[in-house]
Amino acid sequence: MIDKIRSMAVFSFVVEEGSFAAAGLKMGLSAAAVSKHVDALQEQIGHVLLVKRGSNLEPTDEGHILFLSAREMVRMAEIGLETMADTDRVSSGSIRISMPVFLSGGILQEIVEDFLLANPKVSMHLDFVKTPSNPLSDEYDLSVTTALV
Repeated sequence: MIDKIRSMAVFSFVVEEGSFAAAGLKMGLSAAAVSKHVDALQEQIGHVLLVKRGSNLEPTDEGHILFLSAREMVRMAEIGLETMADTDRVSSGSIRISMPVFLSGGILQEIVEDFLLANPKVSMHLDFVKTPSNPLSDEYDLSVTTALV
């Protein structure tokens, strides 16, 4: 199964690039290796997928149908890899929180601890005050206020 998937990916690059050599350059394979993948794929599905037109290779009708699926498969794989790369980004920076003293215990301690363990490059400064200040008078990226009602 993996060999078919790999061959479909190679095939999609051949159609996009127009030759075994160009597809090989893009994928880090030799033109001969690319040709072997396409030959194996054609043998597995029982259809000729490419024809030579001038100096380029173009898909046959069957090849075009397979190319649409192969191109989508490669696109989805690239999206998956990009998504995984994005999850490796680490948050960094500093957070300053100023809040009334009565909020200093209980679940807040657990939340802060969990947050800092999950984000080791973030520093946090907590101010517990008896009288809240006006956060709009300071320059913050984010300000959250609480009030007793």
